[in-house]
Amino acid sequence: MDRSIVLSEWERRPRGLPSDEALAGLSFEDPAIERAARALREGGRLLVSETRHGLAIEARAHVGVVQLGPLRVTVRPKIATEDLWYILAYGLGFDVVDRRFPTELLLPDAPFADVLALLLLEEANALLRRGLRRGYSAHSGWLGAPRGRLELAELASAWPLSEAALPCTWHELSSDTLDNQVVRAGLRLARQAALTPELRGALNRAERAWEERCSSVHLDAATLARVERERTRLTAAYEPAHRLVALLWSGAGMPDDLAALSPGVTPIPGLLWNMATLFERFVARFLREHVESGTVDAQVTLTHLYRVAKGPPGLRAPRPRPDLTVSRGGRVVMVLDTKYRDLATREIGDGILYQLSLYGVAFRATELAPPVPVVALYPGDTSQAEEIIIELCAPGGQGPIPICIRPVEWVEASRTVRAARGRSRAIALAEGWIRAA
Repeated sequence: MDRSIVLSEWERRPRGLPSDEALAGLSFEDPAIERAARALREGGRLLVSETRHGLAIEARAHVGVVQLGPLRVTVRPKIATEDLWYILAYGLGFDVVDRRFPTELLLPDAPFADVLALLLLEEANALLRRGLRRGYSAHSGWLGAPRGRLELAELASAWPLSEAALPCTWHELSSDTLDNQVVRAGLRLARQAALTPELRGALNRAERAWEERCSSVHLDAATLARVERERTRLTAAYEPAHRLVALLWSGAGMPDDLAALSPGVTPIPGLLWNMATLFERFVARFLREHVESGTVDAQVTLTHLYRVAKGPPGLRAPRPRPDLTVSRGGRVVMVLDTKYRDLATREIGDGILYQLSLYGVAFRATELAPPVPVVALYPGDTSQAEEIIIELCAPGGQGPIPICIRPVEWVEASRTVRAARGRSRAIALAEGWIRAA
């Protein structure tokens, strides 16, 4: 008997005993449940455990749909679908000012897979309207009407000829390129993931249109890395679509994605995406575009913090990399780290404090220089959650490191970005996110 359960991010079911009806009687004795639960736990996507009454499930930062044997688990974002649509588009680098929310294809409670699939559909249709890029592909064979380069060595080895044809190598200009093949394969994957019937139909029609222009390709890590590595200014228009395909592929838990897990772990049926990655990308772009009091840089690697004094050959020193830094006059004046969890209601663990304090120590130039504040940004309601100010004593007699745990309303920030006259409000929000504690 098929069962289903719907959770929100970070929600645990059951909340008490006895178990929810959908979870009652299920256990790891079912091999499909046990395999999927192990893969989900090792991937940090969903925590599934056994209780006396059945299964217990705790959602994390991943959203989507996954199948555990007879149980279908849906994890919904806490954000409304329309806001999620714009946040996802903005976080992935798309222009959202003139983008219209497609109410005819997205329901108010549409799952994350449908939001992602519809974005890919729009990008694929836009590429078709502009005209697909064509490229030269090499071909070789025996032709009755020779073209291209005659392969003399092959001709000599086949002499005397049994038919009136010659071995040739030639190039054809065609739209059957890797860039187009990846988009077509992504449309097929999106159609398999989408749940809304109207959207599945639109994706099916789009895939047939691409089928007339190019073949498909097997999606794996190597293919996606290759299309990214070979991108040039001539194929820059494909970058948004390829980014969406990669996001769909990674959420599907394909074999390459699970290659680092324990032996015997198989891909799980379903698609789950990490909202923490989206939150980080959204915050980074929003601050880079709207902070005017400094320069915001993303993923600055700390190469000077550690060095290997002694160790085996090839050992590299750790290189921490904070999410964002704010600089003024060429000097880092603040370190920002995104945390996709409600730190107002959840305990701030030692691991988080250790990470944040490490950044404060790393960016302090000298003992006489003022400490560099470290701010952890997390999604929260600023009308209810207050900032948490922490000061940690630094080693060597330095002054305390100021650490701020700050809630930010990224839904409001998204609305200001797409508002007709919202830039001044967006600037005020961005400056507030990096203000001194």
